[in-house]
Amino acid sequence: MTVKVVPASRAEEKRNVKAGQAALARAKSVIVVPGVTIGAARGVPLFHVDPDRPDRIVRILNEKTDIGRFVNGKFKKSAL
Repeated sequence: MTVKVVPASRAEEKRNVKAGQAALARAKSVIVVPGVTIGAARGVPLFHVDPDRPDRIVRILNEKTDIGRFVNGKFKKSAL
């Protein structure tokens, strides 16, 4: 198989660079903010590490918060 392409002209390269820079400028305000936002859905748990105790996991499920850990891949509540 032979593929023949016509190289882009210098003017086309400049237009593409300008378009790419404009796209980056539009996205800049969004991509420089760290983190993501995850919305809670009923019946879907959200997990995060307890910032005061990294050995504990916090589970938020249906507006109820539980502390625990994972045992054999399943969340197990623990007594506070």
